[in-house]
Amino acid sequence: MIEAPVDLNPMIKIIIVCDPEISGLQNCNLLERLYLYDNQIQEIKNLELQVNVTNLWLNNNCITKIQGLNLMKNLRELNLSDNFIEKIGHDLDPNVNLEILNLSGNKISSFKELTHLARLPRLKELALNDPTSASNPVCQLCNYGIHILYHMPGLERLDNWDVSCKQIKDTAESAVMKKLMYYNMRVRLAQRNLRETQVALQERKKCLMKLPEECIRTLSHTLKSLEHELSMMTQSPGTASSKMETELEGRKVNEDALTKRAKLDVNSVERKILLKIEALRERLQRWTRKMDE
Repeated sequence: MIEAPVDLNPMIKIIIVCDPEISGLQNCNLLERLYLYDNQIQEIKNLELQVNVTNLWLNNNCITKIQGLNLMKNLRELNLSDNFIEKIGHDLDPNVNLEILNLSGNKISSFKELTHLARLPRLKELALNDPTSASNPVCQLCNYGIHILYHMPGLERLDNWDVSCKQIKDTAESAVMKKLMYYNMRVRLAQRNLRETQVALQERKKCLMKLPEECIRTLSHTLKSLEHELSMMTQSPGTASSKMETELEGRKVNEDALTKRAKLDVNSVERKILLKIEALRERLQRWTRKMDE
């Protein structure tokens, strides 16, 4: 074991490093196997020059993100077990020669993350639930194995199981196709129910709108009639007075008293009409708000 190497023989091909900063490897350009386990490493770094490494062990550390491996095109075995990784994303896409990958004992919880591994064309062995490590949360999901085998038919070993048999992969594919058919049927049924519900709601809306519309029409017509009547009274204030005068003349009432009383009556009628108009406008606003709701 070498602690924090500073000046190493550049011809070294296998090395075990005890250094959480992964430093001192800049001159070891011929390294093929690099073991960095149990170092409390938090970030994968300082590996840009290790382009010849084929085996890299970073297990039992404190890594939360896969990074710093994009130049390691010759990498064939990668051990990232027992870390704190939640996402895979596209971080392993450059490692097209990767054949063995161990991600057991991490925090991966969704099938979506596992699907990213389908972009590794040479992947043969994948471990997410290794017996020597804790399992990822995704391993507890129903159809975990079927999902992986369907998206990665080239796998020969999954966790501790031999999955190279064609029958196993055919079974996985058949199961996925059945589920796709089932879920497609459920989607179509849900879409049909949605359309029917929308039609029913539209009909219900029409029914609910009829009463407010009728009320608004009636109120608007009455309001216009009252406004017209008030306008006529304002334009010819003497009309009502004349009628009253004629009626009272037949009874031989004093002309001055007649005019005064007529004017009082006209003002009283105008006030009543104005009150009615105000009440109608309030009701009209109330029904309009109901329409908007």
